[in-house]
Amino acid sequence: MIGFANVGVLPRGPAMHRPRVQPRRAKVAVKAELVQKITGEELEVELNDAELPLVVDFYAAWCGPCQFMLPELEKIAAEYDGRVKVLKVDSDEETDIATILQVRALPTLFFVHKNELRFRFEGALMKEQLETVIEEVFFKKEEEGVTEGSAPAAEAAA
Repeated sequence: MIGFANVGVLPRGPAMHRPRVQPRRAKVAVKAELVQKITGEELEVELNDAELPLVVDFYAAWCGPCQFMLPELEKIAAEYDGRVKVLKVDSDEETDIATILQVRALPTLFFVHKNELRFRFEGALMKEQLETVIEEVFFKKEEEGVTEGSAPAAEAAA
């Protein structure tokens, strides 16, 4: 006979109506989103006016790697709060700007400072890889120089 031999019988009577003990929940301060979703028009303004370096993530709701990256980007936004601004653009909603910027794969990340593209990467990156790229393209000493398509891509993808 197949069955659940070790399952006890549910109690009847007053025991069934005991209040459940609810676990205590930590109070969490509600903060504004660190990774801001913006439109194509807002991106143009940010690119022209931003004083901070920008990490711009082109994503789509249906994209698995994009959804994987969201918590990684949130960690980066928290870590670099006040030094780097992290933005996200839905490529399905903002097809014009995605076409202009030649977004062909998702996620696509743009690392921009003072309206200058410092680095572009297609694919998902972990927090540590994002840190490496950010440090290399935004905070590396000026005399060492930064070149487009330099080492961060190879190191980050490894």
